[in-house]
Parts: sequence; C-alpha cells; structure tokens
Amino acid sequence: MAFARELIDLHRRALSNLVFCERGTRVLQILAPGMMEREYRTLSHHGRLRHDYVVAQFATTEDERLPVKDRDLVLDPEFLAQTLTNEEWTRPPARRA
Repeated sequence: MAFARELIDLHRRALSNLVFCERGTRVLQILAPGMMEREYRTLSHHGRLRHDYVVAQFATTEDERLPVKDRDLVLDPEFLAQTLTNEEWTRPPARRA
C-alpha cells in the first residue's frame, strides 16, 4: 500500500494498513448498509489521505442471520465508475504548508 495512489476496499482489517500509505492517497471504502465506522477515516485523516466511502447493497436476503460485516455485497458498476470520475475524487490533493 505504500506506493498506491488509489485504494478501493471493503471494510476489513486490511484497511489498518492505511498507516503505510503516502500522503494524498485516495481511499474509497465500501460499506454495508447501516455501517458507519470512523476508525479508517480517522487513520486517513491523520495520514492526510483522501478518504471517502460508498454504501453497497446486500446481495441476498438469504444470509440475514450473518453479521452485517460477513454478508455479501453488490455495488452497481456504473455507480462505482461515476464515483471514481467524480470531480471530488479526481482533483489533485490540496497542498498544505
């Protein structure tokens, strides 16, 4: 992750590796409905990363008995493409003194 310029990931423990990202790295976190977790946004803030998130949909109702974090998710590819070409996502990071 140290050399990544952009990172797209589900909410998983792997996002703890954000501490190794370079300043200005763009992070897009995919969340399940009802999830709002701040830990990774806080890591991104302290590392001066550009963190955003999108909320996916559950793939099926058949796995409702599982914890939210263990359920399969679906994210519309067109929505993801629009998000990644959004002006906020593509603009260069602001320079800080």
